[in-house]
Amino acid sequence: MSQLFTMTEEDSPSLSSTDYDQLTGKEEKLQDTVFGKAKRLAVLDKTEWAFLVLSTVSILAVGTMTIYKIVEAARDIPSSESEEDRLRDLFFAITLFVNLGFLMFYAWHGVIREREFELWAFIAAVIIIGAYIFWNFFITKKTIIKIVRLSVFGVGAIPIVILAYVVSKEFRWLEFRIVGADPILQKMFRSYSRCTTLILFDLQIAASLLIFVYHPLLNALLAEKILLPILVLLTLIMAIDVFIGIVTETRWMIWAWGIFALLEPIYIALKCVHLGFEWNSGIDHMLAGVVYAIAAVAIIVRGALAYYVDRCYQNFTYGLKDRAFPT
Repeated sequence: MSQLFTMTEEDSPSLSSTDYDQLTGKEEKLQDTVFGKAKRLAVLDKTEWAFLVLSTVSILAVGTMTIYKIVEAARDIPSSESEEDRLRDLFFAITLFVNLGFLMFYAWHGVIREREFELWAFIAAVIIIGAYIFWNFFITKKTIIKIVRLSVFGVGAIPIVILAYVVSKEFRWLEFRIVGADPILQKMFRSYSRCTTLILFDLQIAASLLIFVYHPLLNALLAEKILLPILVLLTLIMAIDVFIGIVTETRWMIWAWGIFALLEPIYIALKCVHLGFEWNSGIDHMLAGVVYAIAAVAIIVRGALAYYVDRCYQNFTYGLKDRAFPT
């Protein structure tokens, strides 16, 4: 996972001025969106459409079954499952549904905006969701819904991941259209793209952690139940803050995020210590293990995000804002 988020710039070669002749005449392929310049759906190639169709169908199929499971578990419909399994299923399904939403965004936004790193985040999210699905299937009572959900994931995951990788390697001309042939600006723009992807991934992990910590079998403290939603809300606010700060090159907004960025690792460290003290007090060891795993991923992602925020900060005043984010 750490290698995924510390990819060097050399891994993604810059477009040179010799590519210009191949890219002229393609302005009609672009459209302005609320997110910036993007490719029109009509000009996506067959590989991109194959990826989008397969990933969308798979996400919707798994999402439909997940919604059914949420309703079933929340309404406490009589079944042969134990109360512990019902609670596990409910919290797992909510977490899965949230992650599927991020997955859909990574797929579509990553393709039409040619965000290579978002497709890498898509692959990482598929692995995380796969871990959730396998974990839920093997530690709780097996039902038809779980078998079908596991089967859909098993059939679709490998080709989707392969297509995501192939599609990501075909990106470059939209970047050229935005920042031109200057290799320095191209590298700065890729740092920005990776940073914005990590902002989303950081928010995704924080939301997952919030849901699992609320599980009654983990003996969360009352103060924790009150403060954690506030922490996640602040994560959302500061995600917006750091995004605006990078785009507008506003230094105080980056400093504000830097101070806030320390809060989540502090909370995670305290939570892990608390789970250690509660280990012999009746908590669900499987769920505690999941929280430890999410905590580890959260620390890695927050560290990678801090690195790329600093990279973007160091690039202020060097011309990226005027070329990529004109006002």
